[in-house]
Amino acid sequence: MALVGPGLTEDVDEEALTANVLWEAVTGKPGTQTWYEHVRVTCRCGHCEAERKAANDAAYADRRDRTARAKVEPATEKQVKYLNTLVAKVGRERFDTAFAEAVKGTKVAPRSADEKTGQALKRLTKATARKLISELVGP
Repeated sequence: MALVGPGLTEDVDEEALTANVLWEAVTGKPGTQTWYEHVRVTCRCGHCEAERKAANDAAYADRRDRTARAKVEPATEKQVKYLNTLVAKVGRERFDTAFAEAVKGTKVAPRSADEKTGQALKRLTKATARKLISELVGP
């Protein structure tokens, strides 16, 4: 649980704040919860939000960097090999539909009519290969 909002965090004794006390403060009726649950007080003022955003940016910087690289790095050999296996199982029509869906909105061009499957797969990035695998494995 969290207590969030302007003016809600001033003069609050966090040690005495329980779910029952919070329920009574909001509804005016006594709470019926028989167990204790910690209530986290979140300050949404400007400097606290800036600190939280900076901590979040630092914590997820590596993940954002990996995601950005996956959008431009070519698909791995394992991905291409697995996709070749999937194409043999699902058929060309389903592959063409899934390929078009996977590359939509990316820098990878759609498959041309005379392009072989292997050539199309080698043009994929890591991210589009992942998306295509999900499209082909899904129901």
